[in-house]
Amino acid sequence: GIMRKTVQACLLILGLMAAVLLMMDSFSVVKTVTVNGATIQWDDNFERFCCELAEGCSSDAERVTVFRNWIIQNISYDEESEVLFYQTFHVGKVMQSRKGVCFDYACLFAAMCRSQGIPCYVLDGTYQGEPAFRHAWNRVFFDGQWWSLDTTRDHTARKEGGSEYGVVPIGEDPFAEDSYFLIHQVF
Repeated sequence: GIMRKTVQACLLILGLMAAVLLMMDSFSVVKTVTVNGATIQWDDNFERFCCELAEGCSSDAERVTVFRNWIIQNISYDEESEVLFYQTFHVGKVMQSRKGVCFDYACLFAAMCRSQGIPCYVLDGTYQGEPAFRHAWNRVFFDGQWWSLDTTRDHTARKEGGSEYGVVPIGEDPFAEDSYFLIHQVF
């Protein structure tokens, strides 16, 4: 009677505590944004590739610069793509074709950063003055703050001799309002 109910109550409390701990743990994973997750996936070969790219870098700022430059120089904008946006991304397709749309550029950058433990978001939004113009770009954390960057825009600028957006400090809020785009979704 009483012993059984006490054991059941203890088990229920332990179960609830375990559920709370799991929720807290998954929240911290989401909060740090450094995981190989459902939206952006990569494999061990890609992780090794990123380690080789970052070899010799002594800070996250240097790794971010190396990853950003590699993408700008090695990935072409896929003018023929009929799909301008995806809900999931796997690095193998883009690494093999060396082509992609803005979502591919942003997810590839996020995968590079996350594979090295650097927190990074992919933002999806629309141009401030033109709601039909959809775009994806990144927010990355290093040197104690968040930075906004757009490898797609910088690839085009570098190719056409224009000025690049670069890596712009935005402070403590990774979702701070962007001067060009309205943020609708974050990956």
